[in-house]
Amino acid sequence: MAAARGPLNELGDAISTVAGWSDAAEPVHRLSHAVEARDHEGYARALARLVRLEQVSEATTRRDTLTHQVRTTAPALAEAVLTSPDDDAWDSRLAHQEAAFGWGAVGAWVLAQDQVDANSIQAQISVADHQLRTVAENIAAERAWGHAVGSERLTPGRRADLRSYSQQVSRLGKGTGKYAAQQRAEIRRAMERCRPAVPVWIMPLYRVAEQFRMQENMFDVVVVDEASQAGLEATFLQYLAPKIVVIGDDKQVSPAAVGVDQQQLRDLAAQYLHDDRYKDTWQDPQRSLFDEAAMRYGGQLTLVEHRRCVPEIIGFSNRIAYEPNGIRLIPVRQFGSDRLAPSS
Repeated sequence: MAAARGPLNELGDAISTVAGWSDAAEPVHRLSHAVEARDHEGYARALARLVRLEQVSEATTRRDTLTHQVRTTAPALAEAVLTSPDDDAWDSRLAHQEAAFGWGAVGAWVLAQDQVDANSIQAQISVADHQLRTVAENIAAERAWGHAVGSERLTPGRRADLRSYSQQVSRLGKGTGKYAAQQRAEIRRAMERCRPAVPVWIMPLYRVAEQFRMQENMFDVVVVDEASQAGLEATFLQYLAPKIVVIGDDKQVSPAAVGVDQQQLRDLAAQYLHDDRYKDTWQDPQRSLFDEAAMRYGGQLTLVEHRRCVPEIIGFSNRIAYEPNGIRLIPVRQFGSDRLAPSS
């Protein structure tokens, strides 16, 4: 029996020691009495009360810590909550506290911009734009070179063909030497060998006609830039691919057609295009490939965002050229507030 009473006696001694403290809570005394009286139900009630007091103490400590943190960063919010803690509105407000704080921070930042130098912000935007453009260019270049070099397209033999083509073009120079015709023929043969190694060829119109052995649909797509300045001699590009993208602006410069004999064009049209319903359009040396595409094909897409000129120049162009046709260009170029004012 003594062995059985030992743990209970030790518990009673420990509780009695705590109950003797001056700041001991009332449930501790009840717990001590329950041990002495061997009242297990009273012991359970006293213990449950002590556990609850411990939970309340932890919650109170957490409340005080959070209150201090909120007062440090948002004193007005802390005072509002402490003034009316029973207001039901706090249930919905505090549920969206993070989003509200974000909006408040953005609002304060926007209001603070009135005191910031606009030129400084514009300089930061320009730097950020340049960094984004540089990163995008690097990524595109890395992917393009990785696809070209890492695939079967650029074998050692094709690499040699490309180097041979480059060297022969350099030796041709202006193409006025004694053997210029032979060198051009050699360049065409070199181009034929190395063309499959490069997925995209970018070159002026005369080089296309000079260096390629023309074959129907030898490319997937042909893209013609500044087509409003290319004459109808560029129509052969349609033969090179099943799809063609024509980029231009009929409000800009037309083909110069310097030294072109219009009578020769009329004679050729009469000889070879006598049954073509659009024969007359081939007889104007200032008619562009863009004009021809606009007449023959649909799917025209007008790009209205202009990134080069300032708003005043775009506005002038709109008034005299675009708005009469129901088109309005939108200037998107950024400029600093210290720019020179345009003069009339």
